[in-house]
Amino acid sequence: MSAKQHFINKFKEKTDDDLIFILNNATDYQEEAVNAARLILENRKSEGIHVKPEPFIKTLESKKRKPVNRLDTDPFLRTLSYRDFLTSFALGILLLSVHTLFRYYSGEDFIKNNSIFLWGFSFILLLSINHAFYRFEHKRSNNLIGRLIHDVIFIIMYFILWGIYTSIINLEITSTITTDDIPAIIFLSFLILPIEAIIGIVKRLFKLLKCEIL
Repeated sequence: MSAKQHFINKFKEKTDDDLIFILNNATDYQEEAVNAARLILENRKSEGIHVKPEPFIKTLESKKRKPVNRLDTDPFLRTLSYRDFLTSFALGILLLSVHTLFRYYSGEDFIKNNSIFLWGFSFILLLSINHAFYRFEHKRSNNLIGRLIHDVIFIIMYFILWGIYTSIINLEITSTITTDDIPAIIFLSFLILPIEAIIGIVKRLFKLLKCEIL
C-alpha cells in the first residue's frame, strides 16, 4: 500500500474541518498526507457532498510558513514511524561494522594514533546521515528537539546491536571495552549537543545554497 493510499484510508472518516486544517498546516504533515486530504475533499465535491467554500482552504503556494519552535516535540512525535527506527537500526549496523573494523586493525599505527578521532568522526558522520534520511523520508527537516530524540534512538540502537554482537561472539564486556576506549566514550557522550549545534549551522548554510539535505 502506498503512503498516499494509507493516508486516504486513514483520513476518509475525517470531517471537512479536519481535512482543511491539514491543508492549512501543510508544513506540519507529510506531503502524501496533504495530497490525500486534498483528494478526499475534491472527491466529496464531485460526489455532490457539501464541502466548505474554497476560500477557507489556503493553498500551499499562498500559505506562509509558521515559525518553527525548535523545542516542540509534537512535529517529530506525530510523524514518528517504524521507518525512523529501521533507518537508525541499519545505520547502527553500519557504525558497528566500522568500529569492529577499527578494532580489527587496532594494531596498525594509523588506527592506534587516531582512534579517538576515527571513532568520533564515524559517529558524527552516521548521525548526520541519519538526519539526512529523516528529511528524505519525511520531506521536511527535523527541529532541534526532534534531532536530539532521533540521536538517542540511534545511540540506543547502536548499543543494542553492540550487545547482541558481543553475545554472539561470546565476548565479555571487559574484553571489548578497555581503558583506552573510555576517553572516546566520554567524548561521544558529551558531544551530542555540540554536534547538533554544528549540524544546525550546516543546515543554514545548505539552506542558503538552496540545497537542503539535513
